[in-house]
Amino acid sequence: MIQGTKPFASLSARICGAIASRCQDRAEHISMFVDTGYSFEEWLNWESFIACSESGWKVSPRPSYAALGVENCGDYADLLVTEANERVLVEIGLVTKENRNKWQFKLERDVNKLTRHDGSITPLQLILLVSTSRVDSCRNWQRWFGKVPCWSRLPAFEHSRPLGSLGEMIFRAW
Repeated sequence: MIQGTKPFASLSARICGAIASRCQDRAEHISMFVDTGYSFEEWLNWESFIACSESGWKVSPRPSYAALGVENCGDYADLLVTEANERVLVEIGLVTKENRNKWQFKLERDVNKLTRHDGSITPLQLILLVSTSRVDSCRNWQRWFGKVPCWSRLPAFEHSRPLGSLGEMIFRAW
């Protein structure tokens, strides 16, 4: 766990570790995807599904909030991960320079969606930010961070690594 972050429930922490490790193993692919300028969030969702499945957990892709007890709701989460009696509902976001402004509202909506269950499920928001430049030295990223309240929260899990020769990949979870 990163120093200064709040403790995470054990299954949530293991989910973060499994997905972050899978992303790290796929860094070369991620770098190629970033260079295209197109979103690859659905690919990331399936890679996350595989990472959790290969860790031995029961994983359901695209669980509906209605099936989880949220009345009059047509929304879907990205994953529902179950181990023994513990369930973790996962919303995954992918941020690149091409989609960062478009997706800032989606990320905040994910935060709100995760609060609408009955309390028997642990909510988990994961964001993978990928950039062809170093994030800390880019003024546009710094401005974007100021516009996105969910990014400003203290993460329970964070992992950063270089991406390609000049870029960066940051994985955060709450």
